[in-house]
Amino acid sequence: MSNANAPKNAKFKIVNKRRPVQLPAVVEGKNNYKADLKRLDNVSNKYYVTSCGEVVGDNNDSITYKQAEERLGLYKKRGYKELLIVEASDHVVVKANDNTLQENITYNRLYLPRKYDKQNIDYVNMVKFSESSIGVKLSLGYGLELTSNLFGEIGSIRNFLDYISNPKYPNALLKKKKISSEMRASIPKAKGRILPNYWAIVCSVMIERIKNDKALIEELLTLPKSVKFTMFKVKQTKDVMNNQVNIVTPMTEYLRYCIIVNDIFQAIKHHPKALNDQRTITEIMNKNTAYPDEYIYKGLEFISK
Repeated sequence: MSNANAPKNAKFKIVNKRRPVQLPAVVEGKNNYKADLKRLDNVSNKYYVTSCGEVVGDNNDSITYKQAEERLGLYKKRGYKELLIVEASDHVVVKANDNTLQENITYNRLYLPRKYDKQNIDYVNMVKFSESSIGVKLSLGYGLELTSNLFGEIGSIRNFLDYISNPKYPNALLKKKKISSEMRASIPKAKGRILPNYWAIVCSVMIERIKNDKALIEELLTLPKSVKFTMFKVKQTKDVMNNQVNIVTPMTEYLRYCIIVNDIFQAIKHHPKALNDQRTITEIMNKNTAYPDEYIYKGLEFISK
């Protein structure tokens, strides 16, 4: 449910993995660079910051080393992995992709269970027909008793996603826990809102949703820290030899939703009352904010600073 109309200046660049600047301290994300600066005294040199070999940043331009240091620190705080400062002259851009999420590219795929994986131990499938009660409760259509400070009564996360995306979505439907297919089909179609920080808005409501469900928090605390939150559909069918097989389809459009749930879960596992700490909430929000310089609710005309 990402917003395809988000500004086009949010881009990653795929680069050839060649020679990184040999700065062990930079790779480790530390602040002590003094011993490594001698070979960088040429102020005309330009650099990229990469994560897993992919350039991170809000535009296509190479930057100075000082700017690269600042960018590396920013993306380290956002949870990006394998960060490097690399010389621009060593890299040839081969592809540029719009990416309105600017998400950690090490999480660029949904987890799909292996043969012997078990629900609530190896993974949680957050769909309506999940074998995990936690997965059912975190599914998009699960009926909620949630009153948001900004948005009022919210009947389900799916309602909320439709509500913020469609400017003609009826306010009265937002609080309904169940909406029939006929009623959903009658919702007026409209050009989607341009929401630069779409997933940050979703993240803010998910924090409220989990924070106010004490029973769910208790259930989440029973899960191992390594559990993977994912979303996939399973269709049972038969092959030409009449053997029963399962066709697993990952719901890749909700990748960021899974990342948000994981971020909240990890915070709770670190401390059960983490969602009562404003610093923790700010950290989670920052990880899921694509455009930190933009007002989070930009594009929602009914919310202003």
